[in-house]
Amino acid sequence: MASRTSPKVITKTELTLDQLEDASVTIAEHLPQECQHLYASLAGKNICLDTPDFTDFSKALQHSISSPKGLLHGALKKRAAGAESCTRVDFADNRNIVLKIYPCKSTTPFYTQPTSAITKLLYGSAIYRYHQNKAVKEMPLHKGDITWLSSSDEYQLENTSDTDICVTIQARQAESGKTCEVANEGGKDWASYKEFKEAIRAEWKEHKKSDLATVVVPPVPFYI
Repeated sequence: MASRTSPKVITKTELTLDQLEDASVTIAEHLPQECQHLYASLAGKNICLDTPDFTDFSKALQHSISSPKGLLHGALKKRAAGAESCTRVDFADNRNIVLKIYPCKSTTPFYTQPTSAITKLLYGSAIYRYHQNKAVKEMPLHKGDITWLSSSDEYQLENTSDTDICVTIQARQAESGKTCEVANEGGKDWASYKEFKEAIRAEWKEHKKSDLATVVVPPVPFYI
C-alpha cells in the first residue's frame, strides 16, 4: 500500500509555496492521529546523538564501525550473513522505539512496515525509496529529516556515503493484535540504549587514551 502523501514530514511553519505546489512533503498536523503522537515523540531538537554529557557520540560511533576491533564493527560482522546491513539498539523501557546504525555504502532490503511509524535521521544522509502508484520513488534525506509510514507501506534506505555512517531512530505504533517487528529486520544487538551508549563511551575513552599515548612530544632544547 502506497502512502497517499509524501513520506517526508515538516511542520506548517516550514512549508513553502514550492512544496505546496509539488506536494513533496506532508505537514505534521495532517498526519493520521497515531502518527502525530509518534511524531511528537521524535521531532524535538533534543532527540539527537551528540548531547552535553557525550559531545563526541557520533564520532565514537563512526570510530566503532571503522575500527576492526570496534563493538559496532563486530556486530556488523555477525550480521553479514543476513539480509540486514545495520546494527540495532532497542530501548529497554519502550520496545516500540529502535535506533539503527548503517555503515558506509549499505542498502537495506525493502521492508514492509506492519504498523504506523515515524523515522528521524539523526546523523549522516541517505536515499529513501518507497512505493507510490506501483512505482518506486526516492528522495534524499539529511540530518534532522523525518519520514512517516502507515501500516503495510514499503520502504528502503541506502547510505551512499563513502565516509560517514547513517543513524536513524524509529518510533512504531503498537496496534492491537499486530507486532511492531519488521520482517527481515533481524534481532537486536543491544537491548538497552543506555547500556549501548555506556559501552560506546567506554570504548571511545580507551581510544582517546591510546591516541594520547602515541603522541610524540618533541624534546625541549637544552642550552648552557
